[in-house]
Amino acid sequence: MITEIVVTKPKAKNTWEMLLNDPEVNECWDISNYTAVSKFYYNDQDDVHCRIAVKSALKMLKILLDNDITIDVVKEKAGYEDETYLIVLADALLYNFGITRREQKKVVTLLR
Repeated sequence: MITEIVVTKPKAKNTWEMLLNDPEVNECWDISNYTAVSKFYYNDQDDVHCRIAVKSALKMLKILLDNDITIDVVKEKAGYEDETYLIVLADALLYNFGITRREQKKVVTLLR
């Protein structure tokens, strides 16, 4: 479960809880799913898909950190481990909404 992964990362945990309970985010999941399935004939892109993507991304981040890989955010002194979890969580969540990389940077900056 995502909450268990970020339980010791307050910024990532708070962001996950905020986004999970946000009606606008839930609407984005719904419209992304509608568009993907009915217009592009993709598989479901609903909240379950997003949760799987977020959980997988956070697990990969943990593997990197457990193997002493320094993440750029930390290496460049732009943040700490909590911020790396926040960035990966937001990126994995927002990619489904059609938000570009440039826009994602703005969103993550606001969340930090």
